[in-house]
Amino acid sequence: MKPDESISEMYDRLNTIINSLALLGKNYSNAEMVIKVLRSLPMNWEAKKTAIEEAKDLTTLRLDQLIGSLLSYEEEKRSSVPQTTKSIAFKASASTDDESDDIEAEIDEELSLLVKGLNKLLYKNASNEV
Repeated sequence: MKPDESISEMYDRLNTIINSLALLGKNYSNAEMVIKVLRSLPMNWEAKKTAIEEAKDLTTLRLDQLIGSLLSYEEEKRSSVPQTTKSIAFKASASTDDESDDIEAEIDEELSLLVKGLNKLLYKNASNEV
């Protein structure tokens, strides 16, 4: 099993390998496949692997039962990990009433200059057309 691989992905890959080997004449017993799957689990699955080995008889455990147990454990591990969310913070700036009045005055002054410039432009265009 690859480190970033899920149980279902590993099982799909295992089935492909087993079927290819069966076509070549090599057949594995159910017990051999169960042992191979348990052996292929990464180190972070060691606790589950040990629990299965001690609780179940590996010679009678079916591969689909093992995979079902591993899928349940994987889902339990996934749901117990808290989901991290990114939060967005905006930088706040404190302004006093005097500062906001100054900003508004500057905006009003710029706006009045813009309006005067537009009026001059319109007046020039109107007198050129006549």
